Amino acid sequence: MGLGDELRKYIPQDFGKKKKKKKHADKWEEEPSAEAPEREAEAKLEPEAEAEAEAGAVERRAESTRDQADTSSGSRADDEPPPTGQHIILRGHTKAVSALAWDPSGAVLVSGEHGAQVRIWDFSQVESSSGSSSVFATQRTVEAWSGQQTHAAAFNRTGRVVACATGDPRAKLLALDGGSSSGGGTAVVSELPRGDMYIRDLRRTTGHVAPLTSVDWHPLRDDELVTAGADSTVRIWSCERPRGGTQLHVVVPRARAMRGAGTSRVAVTACAYAPDGSAIAAAHADGTLALWPARGPFLRPLASTMSDATEGAAVSCVAFSPDSRLLATRSSDRGGSVRVWDIRNAATPVAAVHALPCAAAEAS
Repeated sequence: MGLGDELRKYIPQDFGKKKKKKKHADKWEEEPSAEAPEREAEAKLEPEAEAEAEAGAVERRAESTRDQADTSSGSRADDEPPPTGQHIILRGHTKAVSALAWDPSGAVLVSGEHGAQVRIWDFSQVESSSGSSSVFATQRTVEAWSGQQTHAAAFNRTGRVVACATGDPRAKLLALDGGSSSGGGTAVVSELPRGDMYIRDLRRTTGHVAPLTSVDWHPLRDDELVTAGADSTVRIWSCERPRGGTQLHVVVPRARAMRGAGTSRVAVTACAYAPDGSAIAAAHADGTLALWPARGPFLRPLASTMSDATEGAAVSCVAFSPDSRLLATRSSDRGGSVRVWDIRNAATPVAAVHALPCAAAEAS
């Protein structure tokens, strides 16, 4: 052995970083991990999950398409009139019907026309029936005033008396015999007095001196009603007497058109009691509204609106909400309008809908 071999024994042969030998490497290679089957199962499920996800997406797209179709068909259905499963036919009037009124029980309907006939319909008497259509017989017919149109009609709270406002200054009271509104018998006619048209102060005459336009019964009293007329007055009556009535109060509202318009009277076109009986609403032909205390005093209204709020159009109908806090009015401006007023602050309406069909000046 030479000198080189002797020195080589003392010189290191493996320089740099040494790789550590993993302990138990053979054991790891021989014994598989416990998580391996789960990973393999997950790997096998991945294609199935992808297939299911794709199928779900396809189904969701199909549902979305169906929903869009339903929506489009629904919008088309909205343009069509709603289907009616049941309807009735009331035959008898030969001229345009101008007034309708239900009794409190909903069993009797009173209708008035331009030809002065007032018909009382009894819904418990069916004349004929075919499928979904029924023809109802007339219980009785009354001619309120010859040749005078019926402008309004109203039942009292008992349903036994109907008040009709016609083109005559005298309101007609139709008493339904039989003890109830649906009972048989003939209508007994009574009338309120006519005023003296030659008396200038309308407060000093008993009764209207111009055609009536509206009528309504007190919601809490059986024998008290209010009438409105073209003579620019609102009159409150007691009808305790079987023939005629007693005038209790006269209200002469001051419409805006009276001042500076060269006219002394503006017709009161509609009137109504509040459901709690505390107030009376009155509307004028110039669009003004007034709310009066039902028991007075009648020097000034509780609330009022100017014609600017209704654009000067005549108000044809007024109706209170059940809680007596809101008032709805119908007028002919803007193609037919309905406005809702808060009686606590009636300067401007709280809601309004325009361009409503309005076939007649007395639309309700």
